[in-house]
Amino acid sequence: MDCRKKGVHLMIPVQVQPEPDEFDKKVRQPGVTWFEKNKISLDEPLKRKMEVPNYWKEASNSLWIAYQKICAYSCIYMDKVAGDATVDHFKPKKDFPRFCYEWDNYRLSCLPVNRSKGVKEILDPFEIEQGTFYLSFVDGSIYPNPSLSEEISKIAKKTIAALKLDNTAHRNMRLEHFFDFQTREVSADYLRKKSPFVWFEAKRQGFLDDPKNEEPLPGISPTSSAGLSETENDITSQSGEIKTQGVPRLFIICSDKCRNSEHWRIQFLKNLQTFFPKLITNLDNPPIHLSLSAWNKTAYEEADHIIIAISSAWTEQTPPLKKDPLSNLEIEGLISFSKKSPQLLEKTILLQSDNHSIESIFPELSHCHTFLIPTQTKNAFEHLGGLVVNEKHLVPLNSLLLELMPSSNVEQESGFKALTPIPRNTGVIVGRTKELQAIYDSFQVTSSVLLLKGIGGIGKTVTAREYIAQYGHHYQICAWIDFDTNWQESLVTAFPQMEQHGTIGESYRSLILELQNLPGKKLMVVDNFSDTKRQHEITKVLNNWHLLITSRQLMNFSTIMIDELPLEQAIELFHHYHPSPVDLEEQKELIELVGYHTLMIEMSAKMLHNSFVGSVVELVHLFNDIDYQNPLFSVNIPVEHTVEDQGFIPQLEALFSMSELNPSELFLLQRFALFPSQPIKKTEILDLFAIPIEEYIEQGNQINSLLKKGWIQQVDGGYHCHQVIRSYILYKAPPQFIDHQAVITKFIHKLEVQPRENPIGKAVWLPKAKSLAHLFESQDENQIAELLRSIAVIERDLGRYPEALRSALRCIQIQEVVLPPDHSSLATSYNNISLIFQGLRKLEKALYFASKVVNIQEQSLDSKHPDLAISYNNIVLIHFHLGQPEKALEFAKKSIEIREEILDPKHPDLAMSYNNICIIYRNLGQLDRALKFSKNAIEIDEEILDPKHPSLATSYKNISSIYLSLGQLKRALEFVKKAIAIQEEILEPKHPDLATSYNNICLIYQDLGQPEMALEFAKKAIEIDKETLDPKHHYLATSYNNISCIYRDLGQLEVALEFAKKAIEIEEEILNSKHPSLSTCYNSICAIYQNLDQPKKALEFAKKAIEIDEEILDPKHPDLAMSYNNMCLVYRNLGQLGIALGFAKKAIEIQEEILDPRHPSLAMSYNNICLIYRELDQLESALEYSQKALDIQEQVQDINHPQRASCYNNISLIFKELGQLEKALEFINSAIKILEANFPKGHPHLDSSRNTKREIESKLKKES
Repeated sequence: MDCRKKGVHLMIPVQVQPEPDEFDKKVRQPGVTWFEKNKISLDEPLKRKMEVPNYWKEASNSLWIAYQKICAYSCIYMDKVAGDATVDHFKPKKDFPRFCYEWDNYRLSCLPVNRSKGVKEILDPFEIEQGTFYLSFVDGSIYPNPSLSEEISKIAKKTIAALKLDNTAHRNMRLEHFFDFQTREVSADYLRKKSPFVWFEAKRQGFLDDPKNEEPLPGISPTSSAGLSETENDITSQSGEIKTQGVPRLFIICSDKCRNSEHWRIQFLKNLQTFFPKLITNLDNPPIHLSLSAWNKTAYEEADHIIIAISSAWTEQTPPLKKDPLSNLEIEGLISFSKKSPQLLEKTILLQSDNHSIESIFPELSHCHTFLIPTQTKNAFEHLGGLVVNEKHLVPLNSLLLELMPSSNVEQESGFKALTPIPRNTGVIVGRTKELQAIYDSFQVTSSVLLLKGIGGIGKTVTAREYIAQYGHHYQICAWIDFDTNWQESLVTAFPQMEQHGTIGESYRSLILELQNLPGKKLMVVDNFSDTKRQHEITKVLNNWHLLITSRQLMNFSTIMIDELPLEQAIELFHHYHPSPVDLEEQKELIELVGYHTLMIEMSAKMLHNSFVGSVVELVHLFNDIDYQNPLFSVNIPVEHTVEDQGFIPQLEALFSMSELNPSELFLLQRFALFPSQPIKKTEILDLFAIPIEEYIEQGNQINSLLKKGWIQQVDGGYHCHQVIRSYILYKAPPQFIDHQAVITKFIHKLEVQPRENPIGKAVWLPKAKSLAHLFESQDENQIAELLRSIAVIERDLGRYPEALRSALRCIQIQEVVLPPDHSSLATSYNNISLIFQGLRKLEKALYFASKVVNIQEQSLDSKHPDLAISYNNIVLIHFHLGQPEKALEFAKKSIEIREEILDPKHPDLAMSYNNICIIYRNLGQLDRALKFSKNAIEIDEEILDPKHPSLATSYKNISSIYLSLGQLKRALEFVKKAIAIQEEILEPKHPDLATSYNNICLIYQDLGQPEMALEFAKKAIEIDKETLDPKHHYLATSYNNISCIYRDLGQLEVALEFAKKAIEIEEEILNSKHPSLSTCYNSICAIYQNLDQPKKALEFAKKAIEIDEEILDPKHPDLAMSYNNMCLVYRNLGQLGIALGFAKKAIEIQEEILDPRHPSLAMSYNNICLIYRELDQLESALEYSQKALDIQEQVQDINHPQRASCYNNISLIFKELGQLEKALEFINSAIKILEANFPKGHPHLDSSRNTKREIESKLKKES
């Protein structure tokens, strides 16, 4: 946890841990030596501004482990990645230099406390006794134990003040940890590990003994499905009747402020659910009457408890309650009824602020059970999990309820574990008995996937809900997925509680694995599925589930048709919604006119029942008078419905005219139509519809009216506007932009991703946001552009680049019309689209838009503005990947120039810039400069970051790659091992960054001549990539290419060729035909074909690589030189030595101009041209270049590097042919010595060199 943001707690005793084995060697001895060298006395304070070396950083990780990652002062767990764990000198090092490098003087401390402590007198956590400090769970404050001596109490108060531990932020954090524990979000063991002081105080005060504190079951919290209710309930129920039996029924009276906050209401219910997990099984349909507009005696009498929740704002009004007439009326009504029924007050619980008394306004309430809400929070339930103050102690509300009504907590059985909320039918279900039995029978006999097909509004979704209600007990696990355009996204967003990864694709694959591994019999409903391209994927990845799919489209699944109701059942359905006596023949005629269609029958009956139309006859005449030939009714509503759905337009038109919707009703109906046709919870209406609080009650009345007229339906805990009706409203009364700007603004805010926040958490809002954007994207309004950009950013972060691009392009199209060309918002949008094009690997377009960003910012911002440095850094990466290292270097220098001037010398952004420029210099072959900047980056990172920080691993990987290029393989291996050690400790075992590091170390082992070790890590990389990446991902292709090279070195050429072809197949499908990665793959397979003695195939791929490189790379690019070298080798094998020599010279010409004279690649090129001159019998030239190669290798490579053996071997052969046998023998012996150090006995390289040695020795023997 990041102490800087979250705050800290307070001390409890800390036991001194033993000194680590290496402490004396790494910390104490170097420190004492430094004092002696500088002639500094250990018994006198240091001079002002004198700094001592921080050798103690060598002990920081040991300290962190020894003290179980808990800050000695704050008593809070410190995460490695946050980087806040520091070494505090309890006795300040400036005053007590003798203790500067002593283990027992070190206290593990989070950074903010360490900074606050200074040299102030405070209690030592090594010496205090348990119970020195107490914690109040009422307000989160800390204070000394009242039984302490006056002297100790005084120092304890100084400690609290010195470390700034009792401000509001710290109090709230302590309460937050306690709340998480009380609401079972964390277990007692977890609380003890993460916040030991809060755990100790919870134990001391008796909160650990409560049954509710048992650790919850691992996995996904179940949500029960409790069956069907008999009737629909309006949003403002007049009867107050609660149908659920066997559980406490609550009538809640609250102030307007609380009543109108759906957030408050749902938080209240969640906390009650925590204490009564089997009482409130569904938050959207609880056994609770929440007072909204009216009171009545029946509701009071039937309730088991009446709760009056008073916020401080209520009693602060002058005069009290004048602004809250409804609550005033509720309480006055309760008091009036209590005069005749005194028992009402006996079961009334009054929750009020501890500094405001409602009893002074209503003295009669003194007979109620009164409990206090802590003053530090406006609402105790939101922050304290249903804890109230009773006789100055904090107690859970649930225990009070149980004491007042011991029989209230009656358990209910859910029958199955619900991985997602399972929607329930709220009205009567007519018919479908045969269909339900057919579903069950099909699942038992043959099918694992069933399709419920039918036209819109016929009852597919209702049937699927009813199947779970009636047959759910046959399953151990059930889940419900509301499909919305994209299968993977719909599945991932349905499980927000599952572990999320970087992209939708990665999270999808991880989620599928979890779902596949769940035990028991499982059922998943996928409602309104239409992604026909994914139908086979669903059956493949969820083949151990029963899948019930509803759709209007025909698919290749076993299908059960949901047809129109038979006449008898249609009449029964009509009677349910309109129970008044109606002539049977008139009913039949009406039902026939609406095509026996369930939705039309329901709407017609509701219109009649609520007197919006006079009689069945009048409705029949209205339908009969419809001119079905009217062109209006043949219009194709532009929403994805089947042709059959269009047949109900005339009836909807007639019902619309009869409904006489008032402006408020039409406005609400348009708000429903803004979003996909999925249920919207009651608790979401206020938020999603952007309805002002003061209008909420009135809007509730309008919703009830729409329910009665049949334009929306009530579903389990919410409301639903059917797809057919939504389409009709969008056609008949399309929403206007000006009326719905508040909703658009709301969704712009919802899609904002905060620093360190996983964008997948925002994916749940994408379907609704995209629906809004689709409806209004024709409007040239900047607000629409901002919504489109927000959508594009989320989709980009989720790796959905094509979808992101569509939104981003329309965004800038609008903004280029409505904004000035130098507007900062336009620059932001250009930057977003540049990043999308980078993700799509369309680098030229990415560069175009990144350049636009820089042009705007260079005109509008200060030349040293930090945003300009960020934009320069972005453009650096594009130029680099385009193979334009010189241009990349130009902008990297600009970025560093700004950051070195405006940032602290140890700022992490500066380290990032140093890492970027070091990569460029490495690519340019300027390895000394690359190494310099890489060391600068590491120096910053090692000083400011935690030893296990991921950015430090990145810096280690960069310097490793530089040492690899320098041929210093042992140093390269040292740093890549450091990187892997960090990543294996802090990352998931299947994290993509680990695969990258495994690929890096495999390259080093290849160069070390250890192909078996290289193969081990290459296999690890591929295992991760296959599990976490798309089968067509670029990184997977890179891993295939790497392992191909290893198998080539091992001589397993057919296996090498198989992996090389896999890599090319992926890259050719996903990359631009001129992408540099394709050139790399072509060069790799070229080398394999050479070893297979297929020079023509090798030449084919070498030419492909050259064609790409010559078109996209700078004429002096080092990668072009590498391709020329490959071409040289191919033509040499073909015996065309003149052409081979030409390419060898081209390679050397580039490398001698741009690379460091000691670069290993130059040595390789000298070796290549040496071989050609030798075969051309130009031995003096061959010897000249082989000597040049050896000079480089002896300067930069390890003494036993295999490439040096190759060079020694070449020189030996030249001297042999020159007749200088003594020198030939000297060099071949040097080659053999290196080869024996690197390769096992019998290796072909070793055998070849030994044969050469025998030939030389034989000639020498003959000459002698």
